[in-house]
Amino acid sequence: MRHEPPEMGDDAECDTIYAESALGAGGITVGADGIARPLPEHEALAGAIQQWVLLAEHESDTLDACLGFAAHDHPAVRAAAVAAFGDLARRYGRLAERARVVRSVELGLRDRDDDVRGAASRSADILEATLGWRISRPVV
Repeated sequence: MRHEPPEMGDDAECDTIYAESALGAGGITVGADGIARPLPEHEALAGAIQQWVLLAEHESDTLDACLGFAAHDHPAVRAAAVAAFGDLARRYGRLAERARVVRSVELGLRDRDDDVRGAASRSADILEATLGWRISRPVV
């Protein structure tokens, strides 16, 4: 059986974008040479964290994972984990593990990486507005 490629029409760009995002969600990237390769671990984890937030009824599992990943070696993973706290609070209107989440966000606000600090700042804003939590911010 022979499979023909789909006709390249107006939807070709959309199909390419969809295929690339589906591959990325699966931890795979396609290089300029057209060869599929696994994403670096930090990229796969950061992307997965963003997807976990979208899983219905998995708030506690995602929260537990993000609490662990908030201390990851790679800043992209830390930023995704800290950003997830705000996303989860916005999505569910609540979060368990208040003390641990607040501590993780406060550490993120003091992180050496700009992206982590930015994600922590956005999450702090959301946690304060949505849940009424108080987040201690560094004095600049």
